[in-house]
Amino acid sequence: MTHQRRWTVLLSSVGEIVEWFDFMIYLTLAPILARVFFGEADSKTHLLATLGIFAAAYLARPLGAVLFGRLGDRIGRKRALIVSALVMSAAKLFEGSLPTYDDIGIAAAVLFLVARLLSGFSLGGEFTGTLVMLFETGTPRHRALTTSLANMMAGTGVLLASGLVTALTALLPSEDMIAWGWRIPFYVGSLVGLIALAIRMKVQETPLFEQAKETGSLSPAPVIEALKEQPRGVAVAFAMSSFNALTYYLVIAFVPTYLQSFVGMDHVTALTITTIAAFFNLLVIPFPAAISDHIGRRPVLLAAAVAFIVLGFPLFSMLASDVFRTTLAAALMFVIPAACFMGPANTTAVEHLPTRVRFSGFALGYNAGAAIFGGTTPLIAALLIHATGWLLAPAAYLVVAAIVILIVCWRLKETYQIDVS
Repeated sequence: MTHQRRWTVLLSSVGEIVEWFDFMIYLTLAPILARVFFGEADSKTHLLATLGIFAAAYLARPLGAVLFGRLGDRIGRKRALIVSALVMSAAKLFEGSLPTYDDIGIAAAVLFLVARLLSGFSLGGEFTGTLVMLFETGTPRHRALTTSLANMMAGTGVLLASGLVTALTALLPSEDMIAWGWRIPFYVGSLVGLIALAIRMKVQETPLFEQAKETGSLSPAPVIEALKEQPRGVAVAFAMSSFNALTYYLVIAFVPTYLQSFVGMDHVTALTITTIAAFFNLLVIPFPAAISDHIGRRPVLLAAAVAFIVLGFPLFSMLASDVFRTTLAAALMFVIPAACFMGPANTTAVEHLPTRVRFSGFALGYNAGAAIFGGTTPLIAALLIHATGWLLAPAAYLVVAAIVILIVCWRLKETYQIDVS
């Protein structure tokens, strides 16, 4: 890989910090946001409502996928990502500037929902566009390792978000966090979005897209073509995204809310555990991706699914122990199968789609899976606990999902050595 292509790979992935910074900010602040936008009374119901807004925002992602997928396959990956970063930064600024329940009552929650829908729409092409750009810029022998940079940047965003909220919670009295401290992470996210926008203005378009453009092989209707001509590729993207999102949000992003709101752990301790786990995740991510470049995608994906089936209940039992060392050990152990699936999953999906509809097909499948199984996972986990009174109820959800994805991955064709032009 040339120096210019390495530089493009690095710069293309920066925006992922903002996307996953946003997710983690929301989930780590969920108990505080419930108070800010719904008031003090009936805190459990308000937490569920706050998680419901998180889920609702994901419904806008498939709409964003249609727009950004078409832009990416018609005018270029780079331009689509520039537009995405601009809208994303504006959405963060909007969220951080909203009035609260104490200011305007329930209208604050309505405005918050609108802001989150705008944010979800902008993210409809963010991760998918970044991953496609990395995939098409990297070398064929290291496709999964190259695309894992998007996951590493995502992990960086999670780590920064967790670290920032942990620091704010430790330094500010709870009254100040509710009054104004919660706004700071959203403003930081908007600033990072503007930095990502400036950086993306400087990157080059991918070689595969330029080649398709020069040969006149771009699709005039990439979204329709992807659905009509590449349904298997879209379905693989949906399956990989669904389980990826479910596991990530359940065993990493939902952990601080789970520990604080259901186990009873104090906020700072719960966030400390999450921050350490986020850092560990950042370190682990590249290894399963690199392994899949050498032995294939299927063995790594199957191993991850089996690990979740075997470890789901034992590790959730450890999370629910309310003992710091035991809970931390469980959080760190959950990272390993999550990273093992995440490493090759998205590359596997992209390898099932040709260049002319790659952005659209991947964006549609990925965002549909994220909307159904990503945004809803924290809410479903909370509802399961409320309905059963059982702290291990989310583990049942995880194990059932792992059994399903095990069957799906067993039936997948191996793609790590195919020609992807």
